[in-house]
Amino acid sequence: MAATHLKAICLEAAVEGCDAEVYLNGIPLGRVFGDGLRADRLSLTVNDYVVNGPNHLELLIDPGERPSLARAPHATRDTAGAYAYIRLAEYGAGENIGEGGYTLRELAYPGDQGELPRPIAFGERVTVTSQYAAPWAWEGAEPLVMSGALIGEATRFVEDLWHVMASRDVAGQNALSELNVREGCVAYGSDFRQTRADHNAMLASIFADPTFALRPLAYETFDFRLCANNRLIECVGRDWQPVIVSEPDREGTVMRIPLFLGRINGRLAWLR
Repeated sequence: MAATHLKAICLEAAVEGCDAEVYLNGIPLGRVFGDGLRADRLSLTVNDYVVNGPNHLELLIDPGERPSLARAPHATRDTAGAYAYIRLAEYGAGENIGEGGYTLRELAYPGDQGELPRPIAFGERVTVTSQYAAPWAWEGAEPLVMSGALIGEATRFVEDLWHVMASRDVAGQNALSELNVREGCVAYGSDFRQTRADHNAMLASIFADPTFALRPLAYETFDFRLCANNRLIECVGRDWQPVIVSEPDREGTVMRIPLFLGRINGRLAWLR
């Protein structure tokens, strides 16, 4: 399938006077901030998170202090001056994201609703007709129940990925990322073999740098949480960042590896 035949489906969000976490189909995709210091807007291409039929578009305004507590009730706030906006839009080939596009749904939270408990969940469903023949693997993944056993299983996957990256094992990384990469190719209309070759060339370049190193896993900061209607577990830290992180390279760039795992055929797999 040629990439030019696929529309880019994009999620755009912005806030003023509040912070928010952005969700699509129950999957957290990023945060926006109203403090004037961090990014107050977000724009993502989300072809691989959109499903055929109803999709849930949501902003969680003033989430809890860490990922696992994002939806936990906490202190009330005066909503005066708070504003949040979210949009799901389609873009054709050659169109610049954020400039035009066809709006599938847009929502605005105006604030000025008085004193309300936090967090404030603000969203709506929007129907999308799929560009793809089959549902995503995560849609049919086995439901998960948060437990010590599940956290241990997810931690072992994190350790396996950390070790193949730390040991510069391209083949090992390929094996763990297989399904994620294949579905990404479907979502964006790219050829799997070419994408894998390009990806491996990038990995080889990273691994060739003698200064490349991963930070040790900080187990005490792990804050894994369920999402996507309990079909995915996000491997995230209390700082809202992925738990596999590199040391800064020569330019100061840090590599972070987001991980959403789902159970396929009885085993956790890297699905997003």
